[in-house]
Amino acid sequence: MMRHIAWETWKSVDSNLRIIMAPTKKDEEDVMLGMYIKTGSRCEEDNKSGLAHFLEHMLFRGYNAKFALQTLDNMGADYNAWTFEETVSFLIQVEHAHFETALSILSDMIVRPSFTPEEVEIERGVVLQEMDMYLDNPTEMLLVDWQKLIFGEQPIGCNVVGDTEDVKNLTFTDLMEFWNRFYVPKNMVLVVSGNVPKNVEETEETVDEYFYFPDKRLKPKRVWVPFEKDLVGKKRVNIHSNRMRQAQFILGTLAPSIKNDLTYPAHVLARILGTDFSSRLFMAVREKEGLAYEVSVDHNPYSDTGCFTIKSGVNPKNIDRAIELIARELKDVYVNGISGKELKKVKTSLVAQYRRDFDDIETLTDLMGMHELFFREVMVPEKIIAELDSVTIEDVNKVAKMMFAPENLRLAIIGPLDEDDTERFEKLLKY
Repeated sequence: MMRHIAWETWKSVDSNLRIIMAPTKKDEEDVMLGMYIKTGSRCEEDNKSGLAHFLEHMLFRGYNAKFALQTLDNMGADYNAWTFEETVSFLIQVEHAHFETALSILSDMIVRPSFTPEEVEIERGVVLQEMDMYLDNPTEMLLVDWQKLIFGEQPIGCNVVGDTEDVKNLTFTDLMEFWNRFYVPKNMVLVVSGNVPKNVEETEETVDEYFYFPDKRLKPKRVWVPFEKDLVGKKRVNIHSNRMRQAQFILGTLAPSIKNDLTYPAHVLARILGTDFSSRLFMAVREKEGLAYEVSVDHNPYSDTGCFTIKSGVNPKNIDRAIELIARELKDVYVNGISGKELKKVKTSLVAQYRRDFDDIETLTDLMGMHELFFREVMVPEKIIAELDSVTIEDVNKVAKMMFAPENLRLAIIGPLDEDDTERFEKLLKY
């Protein structure tokens, strides 16, 4: 049974930083701190791509950070950070006894960065090597190709880690200006989950003490460029020729945004089509014909748009057949819709997954932080489950009609194929 312990939320008196305390299992030994900032690659200006990701790296640099990381290692902590299109997040997990030390370290990194221009030059080499690692990874390159295909040249379609030449030219001033713009309390959420401190008032005072912001940095100075559907190109297929044993592909379409009423129906539809062993595409592509090891389906919502993706990898000689089978299932859902039996099974599966998620310290932290960041309200498990339970066949069929019209489909492929052979695959997407 899911444990819903009372969760506390408040705003810092001094800065309006939003804070959530989310206790989990009573026998949880660790506490997790998650800082979520509403910024990312969509907030970058022309010729400054990769800035958000580079700054994430730099916040682990400097005298304060160097000492802090040694302390975290000595405590046996787990810590990491991630940059996406619309969010940057930092997570620290430690034993409960080290809560205040971890809080102090996180605040130093976020509020009082101490990196120097000399360290920027050192870390630039690290970032460029990370970028090369991704560029040598076909799966990562496929994702970059797909984003450009579905979003066009808009910021949301650009590579999160940036363009190599842009990253080579980013300066210490660029990084600090970006930090000043977006690392401000009204643009951030702090989540404390797991074995959280019992005295809420005392914890409030501790958080206020460490997360003190000067008045001049209370509001973000800029948000991202809105997504414009009209700027998406007409190109439907992109082939990236690469000497590989497999041909990997992403087939998908634009999808509902995070606040759209059809977001939950899109989640349900993704589960019907993929993920589970008994899902439609898993059965059609793997179980019946043995063409692929995996067929994954995801709905990724953003603030003002989203994408629905089907990913797989097959023997190059079988790629036409695999895409044909997937297109056949999409057509069936588009024309005939789903069944009541499918809906009931998948809703049961999703509810069970969410219940497990709310008992996992890292997943809970992520869900709480992201929900508060975009909805400005605490996520309550019962509300999420109620939203899933309320999804109807009509809802799912409506979102399928919206997404799976043949003209909406886009296909990105990487593998040992001719880059000019796009017409061959465009024919497979027509129904």
